[in-house]
Amino acid sequence: MHHVHAFATPNSVKVPIALEELGIDYALHAVNVRKGERKSDALLALNANGRVPVPTTDDRDFTLPSLRPYGVVRFQT
Repeated sequence: MHHVHAFATPNSVKVPIALEELGIDYALHAVNVRKGERKSDALLALNANGRVPVPTTDDRDFTLPSLRPYGVVRFQT
């Protein structure tokens, strides 16, 4: 299962859009950056920089630049 930890920012919206375009099921987890949730221990464990969005799967974490090639290679039609 794919997961996206994000807030309503332009960059955060790009990941769900890409997953929708590829037809990939995902769960969206809201991270309220205004309340400091991006610096929580749980999110910092996924992304040491504390930035959103954080795309993950049950077995792999991604940085944003690596998501696009992974999606293209993994889900080519």
